Amino acid sequence: MGIARVTVNLGEEILEELKKIAEQEGKSVSSLVREAVITHLTQGRKKRIAQELLNTLKDSLKTAPTDEQAALKELERIRKEWR
Repeated sequence: MGIARVTVNLGEEILEELKKIAEQEGKSVSSLVREAVITHLTQGRKKRIAQELLNTLKDSLKTAPTDEQAALKELERIRKEWR
């Protein structure tokens, strides 16, 4: 995977805060921004997966029997499907 250069416009206060944190952590501003972008993308993926799982559960439970044992079996089936 190659690395591309990107230009980002930040307010002075944000840039100064980034520089301060970078110095404290012994990192470059670039690496802090890269880490923040990666974290943001990862959290977005996790949210989308969780929403898909919830939707699948809702759809499955609409047709699932109402007794507890049958519901547990249905959840186990869904869990295996998501592996």
